[in-house]
Amino acid sequence: MSTGGVAGDLVSKFKIEKLEGDMGIPIYIFKFSPSVPGALCAPVQTFTNTDRTKVMAVGDGDDLEPYYVRFQRVSTFTPNKSIMN
Repeated sequence: MSTGGVAGDLVSKFKIEKLEGDMGIPIYIFKFSPSVPGALCAPVQTFTNTDRTKVMAVGDGDDLEPYYVRFQRVSTFTPNKSIMN
C-alpha cells in the first residue's frame, strides 16, 4: 500500500502497515515518519478531547487509542446503459 511516497526517501512522511484482523481480514495502521535521520516512526492514533471531540494524534500514550483502517476493493464495472433501458 502506498501514499505515493518513495520507500526510504526522507521526504516520505507516512507509511501504512498491514496487520491481521479478526477472521483473517486485513486491517491497517498509519505511522508518521519524520524526515529526521534516526527518528523513529510513531503511530497515528486518536483521543477524545475535553469537548468530547475525537481527535487524531501522533505518538504513544495511555490516553491514545489505536486508529485502525480497513480498505475495501470496489468494482469498476460500469453497466451497459442499453441493457438497462
